[in-house]
Amino acid sequence: MPLPLKKGYNFNFAHVFHPPFFEMNAAEAYTDFYGLSFLLSGEALVYSIECATIVSEGDIDFTPKYRYYRSTYLSDRPRENILLKFTDRMVSDLLPVLGVENFNDYFIDHPSTIHLTGQEQAKALAILKEIEQEWNSYNEYSEILLKGLLHRLIILCLDEHSTGEIEPAPDPQKNVCLFN
Repeated sequence: MPLPLKKGYNFNFAHVFHPPFFEMNAAEAYTDFYGLSFLLSGEALVYSIECATIVSEGDIDFTPKYRYYRSTYLSDRPRENILLKFTDRMVSDLLPVLGVENFNDYFIDHPSTIHLTGQEQAKALAILKEIEQEWNSYNEYSEILLKGLLHRLIILCLDEHSTGEIEPAPDPQKNVCLFN
């Protein structure tokens, strides 16, 4: 099970490094929060009962609430990612804009893994740097600021997916969703 959010917090930031050949020993359960992972280097196979996806550098992968998942290595390269965990409270104002009643519903008709182009990666990294700075100097105003930064990051990702450059047809080997 992943570490729960600190009591009284609706957000968590982690910069994660995995050595070559790292694989999770057991599935993690996102029972009361969502996850957003931006893969900075390496690649991994992320899988759950519902879906198996290969994530590569520049991919942002959303983990819905109520999902159990694991990841494993695909090469001998180390992996580095930024992992955000957040509750419903952090995305509640964004739901009407997305046209859904809860954040999980958005991913019924949209992919949960989004590849960002070079320019969009730079924008995402800039937002993530602001998030990290705010997280590292957390105070009574931080949750409000983190919420706004999280919204900017999510909108950047979703905008990139909906209006991004035309890409070749997806590789059927990359995403194998069984029940989505």
